[in-house]
Amino acid sequence: MKWYCMSIFMYADDIVLLAPSALQELLHICEAELVCVDMSLNAGKSMGIRNCPRHKHNCCELTTMDGHKIQWSNEIRYVCVYLISSEIYSISSDNAKKSFYRAFNALFSKVRRVASENVVVELLETKCFPILLYGMKRVRLQKNTVKFAKLCHL
Repeated sequence: MKWYCMSIFMYADDIVLLAPSALQELLHICEAELVCVDMSLNAGKSMGIRNCPRHKHNCCELTTMDGHKIQWSNEIRYVCVYLISSEIYSISSDNAKKSFYRAFNALFSKVRRVASENVVVELLETKCFPILLYGMKRVRLQKNTVKFAKLCHL
């Protein structure tokens, strides 16, 4: 009997499968369980990323039980967090920064003439910073993200 280290993260209809080996087998097990609850895997919306020292090398082909191929990617979105292919588990903060600036600009364009500086700062802290920081607690931040956070006095 073979033993494999496998993990599954699920949130609503989003699923992440983690396996250092036997990912194809884990995919088929997951598909079989989805059939039991009258659901199916959408291969067109499914992607794989690789997090290991060989992350830049080509990966083996993953296929669903009905023969559809799962595409490999350098970045995937899972519950509003962008996971990136790299040597270690990491996320991209680029989308969070864009969303933060978009939220702040929208907010500031509405209140800049009528709100005091203290009100603007309070709105920034309560409405914009959570957008920037969502999902950041669970990963090791890269140096450029830490510099950005220090710049914002987080």
